Amino acid sequence: MIINSKILILNLYAGILASIVILYAAFQYMTSAGDESKAGQAKQTLYWAIIGVAVITLSFLIVAFIGQLGGYQGITTVPPSP
Repeated sequence: MIINSKILILNLYAGILASIVILYAAFQYMTSAGDESKAGQAKQTLYWAIIGVAVITLSFLIVAFIGQLGGYQGITTVPPSP
C-alpha cells in the first residue's frame, strides 16, 4: 500500500515536471522569431521532454508488470481512498 502511493506520487510529480518542460519548449519555439538555432534548441527540448514522458510511462508499466509477476496486485492507477 505504501509502495503504491509512493509510486503514484513520484509519477504524478514527474508528469507535472514533464508538462512544464513541454510548455517551456513551446514557449521557446514561439519566441524564437525565426532564429534557426533557437528553434532547434526548442525542438531538442521538446524531443527530450517527450522521451521523458515515455520513460515515466514505461517505468510505471514495468513496475506494475513486475509486481503482478510477484503476486502483488496493489499497483494501480488510482490512489487508494483513505
